[in-house]
Amino acid sequence: MNKIILKLDGSVITMKDEKIPSVNEENLINAAKQIGKFYRYNSGVQLVIVHGAGSYGHQIALKTNIHNGIKTKKRLLDFAQTQRLQNQLNLIVTEKLIENKIPAMPIQASASSIWR
Repeated sequence: MNKIILKLDGSVITMKDEKIPSVNEENLINAAKQIGKFYRYNSGVQLVIVHGAGSYGHQIALKTNIHNGIKTKKRLLDFAQTQRLQNQLNLIVTEKLIENKIPAMPIQASASSIWR
């Protein structure tokens, strides 16, 4: 069985330059429709869909500096907020995929990491 990994770029599915996290509804709906068509007509393919954070991650990461490491309790709280926002986007993307008959299941990527 063929496996395809498809990434929906965060700058495509969100309004990346907005200060408040927001989805680019038109682009996300269009992408979900196209992926749904592909999925329905290619039953012999395993499809893995990942997406970027766009405005749900980049602004807060830059504002809080967590991309340089989490060395204080405040930064840990900032990281938690970033994860919450990315989970919110993940659920929105999953919802649009399911609406287009794709059995999408959200997985939090950071849940597979180990902290020291």
